[in-house]
Amino acid sequence: MQLTDVPSLADVMAKTPLRTKAQQKEPESPFEMLRSGALTPFVGPRVKRFGEWTEEELAGYNMRVKWYYDSYEKYFEKLKEHRLLQQRAVHIQLAVVNRGTRPATDVWAGVTFPDGVLVYEDDDLPKGPERPEPPPLAPHGFISLTTVHSPQLDSSYLREGPSISDDHKSIAFRAGKIQHGLRTNLKSFTIVMRTPADIRSFEVGYRVGADELPRQTTGNLYFEVQQAE
Repeated sequence: MQLTDVPSLADVMAKTPLRTKAQQKEPESPFEMLRSGALTPFVGPRVKRFGEWTEEELAGYNMRVKWYYDSYEKYFEKLKEHRLLQQRAVHIQLAVVNRGTRPATDVWAGVTFPDGVLVYEDDDLPKGPERPEPPPLAPHGFISLTTVHSPQLDSSYLREGPSISDDHKSIAFRAGKIQHGLRTNLKSFTIVMRTPADIRSFEVGYRVGADELPRQTTGNLYFEVQQAE
């Protein structure tokens, strides 16, 4: 898979190269001065200029750059895996129909998926990897102002939505009351085929219950999956 919208490792290595002792005699470019903080006022103590680094400081910086290369290579591969996972994701919405002769109350439905298929809420899909940042052009690591982030309130418990099992194999819904002869659309969700080999048609089992039903209604749904050419 080609990622044309993300810099390659070669691009990253060209933009953040390893440094040599001979380069210390060359004048710094505006980009290098910006990376070192020399062009940014009021950011704390002065950063030692590249031309003033000792051999130990130069070696330490190059070690951090190599760590950055390694981190970026892992990030790039994980990003490709995540993009492929997104291609194996399918958005689904189901509905419950009351074909009886009176209203149904406290209606619920559950669906269990086969091996190789994982279910998620639409806004809770696996997140992509975080892109690493290059090391600053500084001899002793990062020097900058500290940004304090306020803790964010987790409001997920306030949302009404389906219940998904810890292994992402089953999903359950509460549909409330459904008048006879009518249908209720359940909240949409997303399924993901775990690997390319799992991209195939499959069958799932479902269960539907209500206060008025003496026992659960069970059955199967068939999903026909076709790969785009």
